[in-house]
Amino acid sequence: MSRQFGLLFCLLSIVFTSSYPSPVPPNLAIPGGGIYYYHLAGQLKHLREVYPIFDLSSPPSSYTLHGASAGALAATLWNYDVSIEDATNEAIRLSDEIDLWNRKLGLYGIWGPIIRSWLDTLLPPPSTFIPPTNLNLLLTPATFPHLTDSSLPRHKVSTFNSKEDLIDANMASVHLPLFLDNSLTTEFQSKPYIDGSFQSTPLDYGPPETTTFLDYEGDEKLMQSRGGFVKLISRDGVWDLIELGYHYARLKSSRGDFRAFESK
Repeated sequence: MSRQFGLLFCLLSIVFTSSYPSPVPPNLAIPGGGIYYYHLAGQLKHLREVYPIFDLSSPPSSYTLHGASAGALAATLWNYDVSIEDATNEAIRLSDEIDLWNRKLGLYGIWGPIIRSWLDTLLPPPSTFIPPTNLNLLLTPATFPHLTDSSLPRHKVSTFNSKEDLIDANMASVHLPLFLDNSLTTEFQSKPYIDGSFQSTPLDYGPPETTTFLDYEGDEKLMQSRGGFVKLISRDGVWDLIELGYHYARLKSSRGDFRAFESK
């Protein structure tokens, strides 16, 4: 009899365990935005300060990240706890080295090498690099169907074998044809790609039921002063973007837009 009860208990355990699957963690989606990377990064600064789920002591499995284009850069650096202040100061230093502020063509043709050097400096060295386990970067395959049909899926990269691999994936996700380095495409793992936000849809960034998007279009203060998509702005303008993003995230928090990340 005891053996029968033991068998029944095992069967019930299997039934109840399979009936209650593990909950899907909340997902934070960060689309592209060119120079508005700084606005997105300002929002991320607020999230880390306010929501314990994003504390570095929390396990990576607590949430997932999806990023494309400038959002890929923001997600990557934030995942490694690179402060927006350090990231911005390094960007300004690299810009000063080439006298970017007085360059007639601005960022055209040289933005790619600057971004690569910037990431290489800010991310941990190869000797201490630990690949992320909750980061997903979107890339757009540079093939004819993908460039004409937005219903085709993005190439989503979630496995990174090294620091160089992670940087290469970011460079593919941010690649604006010709603008970054005078090349139409860039390669990741021997395949050509362009900007991951090109023709992307909300579904590319994760399950709708668990996904919360960062945006900048809803910031009325930003829209009042908005210039070109990738225009070169001043040093003060960069810091202003960060401040605007930070306060916009505070506004979104106050109206409950980030409730998915609140402690249960």
